[in-house]
Amino acid sequence: MPASSKASSSKRSVSLSGDEVERAIYIDFEGTATEPASLLGVYCDGAWEVWIIEESLHGAAVHHKYGQVTASDRRSVITSLRSRALEEQRRIVAWSDRELQEILKTPGINERESRWWTDNLVNALPPAKRWANRNRVEIPVVGSSRGLRPNKWSLSGFRRATGYRKLSSAHEIGNTASRIRAVREQLAKRGSYSKLTKVAKGKWTKVLTHNYHDCVGLQHVVNKIFEPESHQPHH
Repeated sequence: MPASSKASSSKRSVSLSGDEVERAIYIDFEGTATEPASLLGVYCDGAWEVWIIEESLHGAAVHHKYGQVTASDRRSVITSLRSRALEEQRRIVAWSDRELQEILKTPGINERESRWWTDNLVNALPPAKRWANRNRVEIPVVGSSRGLRPNKWSLSGFRRATGYRKLSSAHEIGNTASRIRAVREQLAKRGSYSKLTKVAKGKWTKVLTHNYHDCVGLQHVVNKIFEPESHQPHH
């Protein structure tokens, strides 16, 4: 896809109706900063599920208290998401451009599909920034991964600013990549999830819980920024 097409989709002014916000499919990838994403979380109609798309982590596709965890491949998951959005007439919402860039790197994705994702995936960050500036809402600056500067416009910061429930620091940003690496290494050494150490299983649980709150918290934030003006905060 031309770079201009990618840029235009992220900067385009977006508006969602209350019904679209309620029915939307909210997505969030997890992974390390330098490798393809390891998993994709999806939240829709009150149900959260995770698709493990990194093959070396397929052994960790075990049930989680928040929802179903399934091993699959990136191509199948992306195709299924697009089909569901079209058939059920739902919007797909992500927090930043990262999700679009991950999707466009999907093996086998064709130009028509790439164009559809570029035109239809809603990046909630630009309207969230406009909402915060328009309503003079202070967004907490949240510490990022080690060695990286704090993020002024993080989803975590917007969750806090819009009253999402307080989370343990263990489920906030900054630790997911190292946890994924640890589980990956243990699976390679031990062969199955049941043989992982208690510590490694705990790290995996934290990865999934983090994704759950990213997906559910994203809907919470989007609901706030697109609610009617009469319900917006006054300063």
